[in-house]
Amino acid sequence: MNLGGYNKPTPLSISLQAYTRLFNHQTFLKTEQDLFVANFEDKRGDREIDNIFGIFERVSELRDHGIDRLEGQLKETSGSLTRNLNEAEELITRIQVSCQAENLNANAETARMREKERELFSQELQNWKDSIDDNYRRQEKLLMEKYKPLT
Repeated sequence: MNLGGYNKPTPLSISLQAYTRLFNHQTFLKTEQDLFVANFEDKRGDREIDNIFGIFERVSELRDHGIDRLEGQLKETSGSLTRNLNEAEELITRIQVSCQAENLNANAETARMREKERELFSQELQNWKDSIDDNYRRQEKLLMEKYKPLT
């Protein structure tokens, strides 16, 4: 009923209003989430700035105090390191040359073995062929002798 612009609350609207007040926490949660995100971003920004200043301090200390000393140490050790690397490179080159020579020797030996096997196979094949020819001639001779009186 509408009496002069005033709506009388119905039991359904009263129930919905009570439900919304008791169980709908979306506005509260939204506010809490926004506050958490804002605090997190502030703290994260502070940490990043602290990290940047820490790096800047370390770089400044190295530039002011450590670079000259490090350069001196590097010059001392780089000479020995270069010598060691050259020796290692020479050793590797010698190993490669010897491996290549061994590989060539092995290939030559393998080629000789194959050639011997091929010659042996050819000889065996020739012997087999000769034995077949001999058998053929012998059989031919026997047949000729057997049928000679008939002619």
